[in-house]
Amino acid sequence: MANSSYSSSINSFNEPFTKEQEMTLYNSINMNLEAIRKATHDINVQFKGVQKEMRVTNALINAIETKSPTLNAD
Repeated sequence: MANSSYSSSINSFNEPFTKEQEMTLYNSINMNLEAIRKATHDINVQFKGVQKEMRVTNALINAIETKSPTLNAD
C-alpha cells in the first residue's frame, strides 16, 4: 500500500505544471530568496557592528597599555 502511494506521488511530479502552479512555485521561491537576502543583510549589519566594537575595544586596550607601562610588567 505504501509503495503504491509512493509511486503515485512520484508520478504526479512527471505531469507538467499548470501556469497557475508555475506562478505559485515561482512566487514561493522568490519569497524564500527575499527572506534569505534579508536575513543575510541583517547578519552582515550585526557582523559589522561586532567588528566596530572589536576595533573600539582594541583601541581602548592599546591606549591603556600605552599609558600604563606598569600593567605590562610581569
